[in-house]
Amino acid sequence: MPNYESSNKFQITWTLSDVSGTFPFEDIKVYLNDLNDNYPVFEELVYTFNLFENSTNGHVVDVVHATDFDSGDNGDITYSLTQDSQVFEMQSNGTLIVKDSDMLDYENEVIYTLMANATDFGTPRNSAKDLATIRILIQDFNDVPPEFKNLPYSTKLDENKPKGTEVFVIDAVDGDKGVEIKNNIVYTLVNEISGHFTVNETSGQIFIENPIDKENMTENGFTIQVQV
Repeated sequence: MPNYESSNKFQITWTLSDVSGTFPFEDIKVYLNDLNDNYPVFEELVYTFNLFENSTNGHVVDVVHATDFDSGDNGDITYSLTQDSQVFEMQSNGTLIVKDSDMLDYENEVIYTLMANATDFGTPRNSAKDLATIRILIQDFNDVPPEFKNLPYSTKLDENKPKGTEVFVIDAVDGDKGVEIKNNIVYTLVNEISGHFTVNETSGQIFIENPIDKENMTENGFTIQVQV
């Protein structure tokens, strides 16, 4: 059976003859018209893209691609999302871009799932039988400052406790990673001029650096400022 995708033309040779002999032969060239009998096929059925949450409007996430073995309009493809997205837009050439960057927030949404379709321009128009799934993994950007937990901190302390005595432990979390995950938080003392305290920069433990003698104090307590 003739198939345009295999060969778009073929040649027929014919002759006429009677009892007196064979007459000269003729060649007939037959050119096939392409029928829109193929469907677009995505190169991948699942695409996984990474995207930083601080990406701007118009930022290119990535590109999907499909092929159609037909020719001309029958083989030309346009791409679309099966459902409108508030955050992303699929351009006709298969390029996925950010439509509303204000909605990108790692702390609220870490994965977006979209479905893409591919349609040719033939008559009738054929669409991909198997849609492509697009998974967009949002990557965290350091845009939320740390915050202390369980404020305020206070404790009573006996005088003359030796160096290295733990006073209390402060705790902070990085808003970029949620309330339970510490994201390389560093603790430091601010204006600790008394010289009596120190802080472990990774654990948040406050220790006595120099023993305290109440008789030498001008006030009844100390105020320790810590930053993260």
